Amino acid sequence: VHPLLGKMHTTPNDTIMYFGSLQLSLLPYLKDYLIYDCVIYPAAAYLEMMLAVGRHGLGQDIIELKNISIESALTLPAGKKIETQVV
Repeated sequence: VHPLLGKMHTTPNDTIMYFGSLQLSLLPYLKDYLIYDCVIYPAAAYLEMMLAVGRHGLGQDIIELKNISIESALTLPAGKKIETQVV
């Protein structure tokens, strides 16, 4: 569905969830977000994940995000996979 989301699953109570992974070797453009020798997952990517869930999972064309807060940086280590879950 979307390279940042992974695979969609629907729970028995109809909750839509996405399970995926982030890996620099599969998403090489993320290497551009290098700060002091650490690759940081960009805020725009979080927002894109949320918008993609609205478009693909909920079938909405117009999505409005409000009161978004990212409290800590997600570092992406070279050679490691970060598992993701979006609900």
